[in-house]
Amino acid sequence: MSQLCIEIIEETLAVTLPTESVRVLCAQPFINLREPIQEPFPISDECQLRLSHGIDRMLNVANEFRPQFIVFPEFSIPGVSGVARLASVFDSDSIANSTILVGGVTGLSVKDFVSLSELDNVEVTVAGANAPLGIPEGAWVNTSVTIAKTDTGTLQMWLQPKISPSWPESTSTHQHMFKGRALHLFRASFDDGLPCRFFSALCYDWIGRESGTTAPTALLEQFNQSCNSRGGQQSINWVFVLQHNQRPNDDTFLSAAREFLIDTSFSFVHRDDAAIVMACTASCLKPAKNGSYGCSSVVFGPRAPFDMRACPSTFTTSGTRIRNSTALRTCKDTVFREMGECFHAFEIRNPRRVRPDTTDRTLPIENARVFSFANCTSEPRLPGAAVPAVVKWVNDELDRLSDISTDCLAGCPLCSPVADSQTGLVAQHRSLPSQSIAERIHYSKASSAKLTDPSDPGNHADDWGQMEREGLEHVIHSLAIIGTAESIDIGPACIHGRHKNGGIEIAAIRGDNHSDCVEAIDTLSSRTHSPLLLISRDRHNTVPLGRELECFADPNHATGVKITDSQTLLVKARQCTQAELQAFTSELFDVSDRRII
Repeated sequence: MSQLCIEIIEETLAVTLPTESVRVLCAQPFINLREPIQEPFPISDECQLRLSHGIDRMLNVANEFRPQFIVFPEFSIPGVSGVARLASVFDSDSIANSTILVGGVTGLSVKDFVSLSELDNVEVTVAGANAPLGIPEGAWVNTSVTIAKTDTGTLQMWLQPKISPSWPESTSTHQHMFKGRALHLFRASFDDGLPCRFFSALCYDWIGRESGTTAPTALLEQFNQSCNSRGGQQSINWVFVLQHNQRPNDDTFLSAAREFLIDTSFSFVHRDDAAIVMACTASCLKPAKNGSYGCSSVVFGPRAPFDMRACPSTFTTSGTRIRNSTALRTCKDTVFREMGECFHAFEIRNPRRVRPDTTDRTLPIENARVFSFANCTSEPRLPGAAVPAVVKWVNDELDRLSDISTDCLAGCPLCSPVADSQTGLVAQHRSLPSQSIAERIHYSKASSAKLTDPSDPGNHADDWGQMEREGLEHVIHSLAIIGTAESIDIGPACIHGRHKNGGIEIAAIRGDNHSDCVEAIDTLSSRTHSPLLLISRDRHNTVPLGRELECFADPNHATGVKITDSQTLLVKARQCTQAELQAFTSELFDVSDRRII
């Protein structure tokens, strides 16, 4: 057994939490440090103002959502004034009793840490090993706070300085980070009378070793001894890992979560039903799919009785894919898809209260919603509601969609009109209903357009990749060129677009070769009785040969259908004037009616 230097302090809260599930409000702000970056790693003035606005928005939502836990990642509460603001609101009627806040504070000087420990109107607890008088000169403090509003409305606060510095914090030039020496393990009660426990760890505290052991291992070892001496097994129900971490999916962080959940070394501390909430700061200010930071998540052990075979809104159960890591292995992993600045509201089910049969088949997270952080917005990925996977996917892809006018039409007469057309189409696609988006992406690929699988194509949105990306690009670019000369409707279209004047449906299909695209129209033709225009594109964007168009399977032998290809459209856009393109597209839309037999 290792010689531990980390003190584990058990705290009892007069807080009652619901047994079935707890509601969580979790911030994911983007952090701008002041430049040049120096200790104590202060945030910029702009970031401080934005964090203050975001806290106000979260507290407004908390008034309606009534969360049991409010979570802020590392560096997310702007200094002493931010904590004082939170404490003040917690002390008012706008925050319900039995509410707990766990959050990381921006870097503090020793003077600021003293001020924080002496806040008015709140009972502040600092472990003796972390007392301000024991902090040496030339140090700064990275601390988390836990604020609890008890069942009777009494306000209490605990300060927990970070124990293990990250590499940037270890190699600072001017000051050194004070290394805390205590973790608080909080005990509250479920509403059925059973005890429940939680603790928090500041980023590198989750994996960093001090005197040969990590802080979570020290907690487990000491609490295990305590439970053993009292003669009974006890549970830890939630862990909050508060991160400002460029690599939240690092195998070391994820493996530590797995080991915490499945390790059997500390048999008196039950963790099979624990949920690890990994709250991280954002990748950027705007909605995003990739990047550093982000990937806020909730991880459960392998035994948790949840069904993970779904494609739910707002979060994914395909954590391995989004993390690009298998470190969690058989753990039940739920990752929030939004990587940009936002905050999440959701409910975490209590695994112990799930009946493992069809009567209580459930996902680990329920009622997940995602909000813009600092400002109200019409952004479809931050609606203050659930966000279907297909809506998130298509909006992320539209953000990085190539501009066909810049790439292919620079210097051509139609460059600007095509650019305007594409901009309008992108905006229209952002506002489409999720069911419509799923079908349009599905039918943009020849491989899936020929299938007769009745399942919702949106069920596979977490697995969409290059094929779907190319299909979306083909649809937007083709309609952008045609839309320069003709009026195209997107919303009421049965496939990808509809010619306003003639009512002709437009299908833009991409496949390995043109024959596949033409064959696919046989399936799509059943979706409408309108005449059809097929815009085909093969792997290399070549002009089709005549024989590639002969395998048409329309029951009327191609009556009511015309075919062109993306390369022909592109050449026309490069060579034609507006009037010439108008004449060409008018001929394309001169399609006879499809006879119904």
